[in-house]
Amino acid sequence: MTEQFLSERTALSWAAISGKWEFDGSTARYDEGAMSGLVAGQPVPLGIALTNQTLQRGTARIGITFDSLENDDRQGGGLVFGYRSPNERYVMAQLASSGAAYSFGEFLPGFGWQALITAGEKANLRPKRKYLMEVSIRGQRIRLDVDGVRVFEQVLRAPLHGKQVAVIAAGASAVHFTGLEVESEKPRVFVAMQFGEPFDTIYTQVIKPSVRGLDLEVVRIDEIAGPGIIFDDIQRNISEANIIIAEITAPNQNVFYELGYAHALNKPTILLAKRGRELPFDIRSYRVIFYDDTIGGKPAVEDSLEKHLRAVVQDL
Repeated sequence: MTEQFLSERTALSWAAISGKWEFDGSTARYDEGAMSGLVAGQPVPLGIALTNQTLQRGTARIGITFDSLENDDRQGGGLVFGYRSPNERYVMAQLASSGAAYSFGEFLPGFGWQALITAGEKANLRPKRKYLMEVSIRGQRIRLDVDGVRVFEQVLRAPLHGKQVAVIAAGASAVHFTGLEVESEKPRVFVAMQFGEPFDTIYTQVIKPSVRGLDLEVVRIDEIAGPGIIFDDIQRNISEANIIIAEITAPNQNVFYELGYAHALNKPTILLAKRGRELPFDIRSYRVIFYDDTIGGKPAVEDSLEKHLRAVVQDL
């Protein structure tokens, strides 16, 4: 399916949160951390500069240049995503951090900065050379590319609650950031449900119009074309979705597997079921939109589904 990109047109502006910074249009220069962060229990001069750019789903690119990479194991520089406040969880993709060429980690309140995945030898990076970092975020799946080469992907354990994009740098020597670009995509809804009637009608006449009416993308696994293992496609599409809708009227094992995987990733989930359906014990505590499979019941379920979607979208 072709992704629709919506380019951010807001003029870039900056705000230094920690460390010493200089800003000039689309360029930011970190000189040295004015405060010490803790990385792996060790104090590190750290700098964070916020931007006015937000990214919920899409791609961010930036050029990164280090003045020096020698004799400083604390050096690092990269992009921050999901920022909402300095005391809430966010994630970051970095170069030259955690003793590796490439790393991805998260900040957890009370625990500090922790690396989730690392790759490559830091010794292979060169000072005075600009590296193009590109980070794609789709749901909880994050991918890092450097100079057009895919380095790794990571699925987050939980969704990000913030949207603000920032830059992060560490160490005692300067780090330069240039040309930040942010391209946003519409949030995506993945629908888990049994195929065939009457469920196909519910999907085409109720779910699809309600989702698209809120300017969201919607996908069901049978609409995804191409080679591959369907089990892998299901996991990928759930991890890349921002919201899950599950129609659970039929006791379908595939649907409940998809719902369980979504719950394991802490996905925002909306449940639908035909009125009179007795729910399994382990999901009775979840809020469910019950509907009547009649002409008169259609407007009611559309209204309830739209209200639930609006509430979830506000929290994304």
